[in-house]
Amino acid sequence: MINTIFRTFKSQLICNSGRPRRGHFQTAAIALMLSLGPLSALPTGASATEYQPPEGSPPPEQTIAAGSRTDTDDQARNCNPDELAIPLTLLAPQEHVGRSTAETPSVAWFLPANAPYFYRVSLHALTNGAPVQVARQEGLQTEFGLARVSFSAEELNLQPEHRYIWQVAIACDPNSPKFSSVTLAAVDFIELPATVADDLAENVDHVERADIYASNRVWYDALYEALLVWDESGKVDALTDLLSTLAELEGGSQQRHLEAILGQI
Repeated sequence: MINTIFRTFKSQLICNSGRPRRGHFQTAAIALMLSLGPLSALPTGASATEYQPPEGSPPPEQTIAAGSRTDTDDQARNCNPDELAIPLTLLAPQEHVGRSTAETPSVAWFLPANAPYFYRVSLHALTNGAPVQVARQEGLQTEFGLARVSFSAEELNLQPEHRYIWQVAIACDPNSPKFSSVTLAAVDFIELPATVADDLAENVDHVERADIYASNRVWYDALYEALLVWDESGKVDALTDLLSTLAELEGGSQQRHLEAILGQI
């Protein structure tokens, strides 16, 4: 059982991107305080297929905040002057800590951009209350709306029962040295119980696998399977069911953003 409370930290997670383009991204300072509750075992007898938050994983003590944005107006937050309703939004819990069992974790976001933008996705481990970057990807995003990035097992060595932080940063102008928005979400990496692994081994259907992960309170893996359904068949039911459930759990601005996203999928 881990019940450490992370101290507030401010660190420069964005600097000197090493991009081949001119200039470099201006440093963005990120303040974060997370209350790390006990990582209780996955329930194996859950019968509901809709996602529920894990027990023993309380919400952050304060809102995850990204500071030092170089642009603060709504148009800069979503890179589209004709669409102000949805800023850069991670498809991830903000009011509780989502879980993953994947050795190749992925994160997804939505951005209603109307032109290519530069992104940087990084994963940070929390070590003695301070973030330590363990992986990073960056590149040019040319498809607008929903996007996602995955890391390979060779890139990572995630430790079970540890908490990590996803960070997604975007530059609306690919040639600009400035990030226009930064957003964060926490993820607890846990081991998969044998009974759940057996259920997954017996199901190759991605809808069924999404249901298994969701009913066992593993957000990131359920979302990954639902996105595979969309990729392979064009069907969005599994994805919209997950996002609808998460929107109801989140409330506030995250609920409004997720509901707006549902209207565009």
